[in-house]
Amino acid sequence: ARARETLATAPAARESLAVRARRLVAQAPRLLAGGSPAEAAAELSSLVSGAAALRHVRIVQQESGADSSASVFTRIRMRVEAEGDAAGIAGWLAGLEEGTKLVRVRSLAITAPDPGAQPNQAERLRAQLVLDAWSSARQETRP
Repeated sequence: ARARETLATAPAARESLAVRARRLVAQAPRLLAGGSPAEAAAELSSLVSGAAALRHVRIVQQESGADSSASVFTRIRMRVEAEGDAAGIAGWLAGLEEGTKLVRVRSLAITAPDPGAQPNQAERLRAQLVLDAWSSARQETRP
């Protein structure tokens, strides 16, 4: 009885797999380019810096690394510290997550370095975040 049930649901499972495969292929242009994880990390760095410049956000520090152990895709993780005003940081983050590449903000902390600043001074906030992006570039294996 169980075998019959499994056989009866097989066409639906194949159809579901085909739909998921099409969705995955449709996301391919949103992956970071590069022939290696280092090149993909460089593209992410450029993307983050370019989006920050458009919003007048200053990158204070960034570091990235690749994790290719999980699947056929390589996750590029980047830790970033940046400074800017509230509107600039909000626009920068939205631009990264809603942009053409698959970039997700995994964690975010925002602080006011000088909460006692004079009212006539522009507000300055510091953002510390972790970003994840995906690439099809694979780590080179050594023989």
